[in-house]
Amino acid sequence: MEAARLNGNPKRHLVIQEIAHVLEVGVDTSFDLIEEAAGLKIRFPDQVHFLMGNHEYAELVGEEIMKGGVCLNIIFKEAIKRKYGEHYEEARQDLSRFLQTWPLAIRTETRLFFSHSTPETESIQHFTLDFFRNRNENFYEDGDLIYSLLWSRDYAQEGADEFARRMDADVLVVGHTACKNGFSMPSKRHVIIDSKDRNGCFLHVKLDRPYTAAEVARAVKRIFPERERQAMAETQEAEAEVGE
Repeated sequence: MEAARLNGNPKRHLVIQEIAHVLEVGVDTSFDLIEEAAGLKIRFPDQVHFLMGNHEYAELVGEEIMKGGVCLNIIFKEAIKRKYGEHYEEARQDLSRFLQTWPLAIRTETRLFFSHSTPETESIQHFTLDFFRNRNENFYEDGDLIYSLLWSRDYAQEGADEFARRMDADVLVVGHTACKNGFSMPSKRHVIIDSKDRNGCFLHVKLDRPYTAAEVARAVKRIFPERERQAMAETQEAEAEVGE
């Protein structure tokens, strides 16, 4: 939010994804973050956009997500119960209505395609732009294709090229996969952005020009700039030791 500075940039858009995601099995405070995000949408309705992730989709349709032998859906619901008590069901219904407004993808006129992930190669043949455009009240019940889109970590180059062609896009910007360095390029089409932890990154691109995937990767910025400086300092120190 600080980097986006939406107040002073009315033409700027902020895209947020993967809000509901507990990093450690235990107390899940994702619901508080979703509420904060909803407040941001109210303040900037035309500038703030959310992308559906696998965890949000799981909450919306009741799909179980297991981690370390624990059902993450349960600890997510427990957090809502602790906060809202007897109003739990009302809060859950509000959450469902909010999540149903989230798109699966965002495509810019400059041929950038943003989504939580991209489909497995064998499923790509079933995807068209009309699939994303023709939404109705039962849209999120089309589970097979949505599951393939949101859970896949298939970044094969052939599949990436075909999906980009079908989406009329040049670059596929995704999340979902952890990146030790905050971002990565698993194919010549994909750029993965990972915002968690101290190495977390975000992406700042212009909407008036096209990009290659390499150019998108160069536009990635650190949420905590001091980490960038630290990494550079460590690299220089290591190089100096090698020189000695």
